Amino acid sequence: MPATIDRNANDHEKLSLKLDVIHEDIKRVLDEVSNKYDSLKDELNEQRIARVKLEGRMDLIQKTSNENEALWKKVIYSGIGFAVVGVLAGLAKIGGAW
Repeated sequence: MPATIDRNANDHEKLSLKLDVIHEDIKRVLDEVSNKYDSLKDELNEQRIARVKLEGRMDLIQKTSNENEALWKKVIYSGIGFAVVGVLAGLAKIGGAW
């Protein structure tokens, strides 16, 4: 009977060692998954920040474009206005000289 007890104890130790190895493997895999998750989460946050910055820049470009368009319209209308006034003044001068 003592041989059976020793053999069972030996089997128990082997099983315990195998379980320890499996436990360490599971911890290692969970750590890797956790690290990968953190890495992906950080990358996603960086992409969100970049998108917000890009959207802000696009809004600024659109705003600037609209302001430039409005400014050019003012310049063109002012030029047309000065041209009309100049033509009318020229006509008045010619008409007054006759």
